[in-house]
Amino acid sequence: MSKIPAGLRTLDGQTIHARRIVMLTITMMVFLLTVSMWSPLTHAADPGDIEAFMDSGSCPGCDLSGALLDRADADGGDLSDANLHKTSLYRASLSSANLNGADLSSANLTFSFLDGADLRYASLEGANLAGATLSGSDTTGVLTDVFTTCPDGTAGPCDFLEVN
Repeated sequence: MSKIPAGLRTLDGQTIHARRIVMLTITMMVFLLTVSMWSPLTHAADPGDIEAFMDSGSCPGCDLSGALLDRADADGGDLSDANLHKTSLYRASLSSANLNGADLSSANLTFSFLDGADLRYASLEGANLAGATLSGSDTTGVLTDVFTTCPDGTAGPCDFLEVN
């Protein structure tokens, strides 16, 4: 047995070094449990809703959050009140689509076709609309913020007056 200096030995015979390792391990476990409890829950689109959307181009009130719907064809489709948070709709064709009240926050709508779409009261906070076309779209009450990328590539909030 190696000789431990008297100042490093505790009353029960453990070394201070061993106690530090145990305390560090306990602290890390508590930290990891706390982080995992407070991190946002992972949420994915409902597979049945994705299938319904792909079949018809419509799915009012559906949960399509986080779905990869690049180049989707939903011209004239009904996505009113749909959850499209973090959905990728790159180059999607949504002309004349009903997106009234839809949650498109943090969605990728780059180069999407939204001409004539009903976007009334839709949330586009944090969405990327760079290169998207919105000619003739109804953007009454649309929500954008500083994290939104506007169709012209500038940072939001976006001014949609020129597209109405």
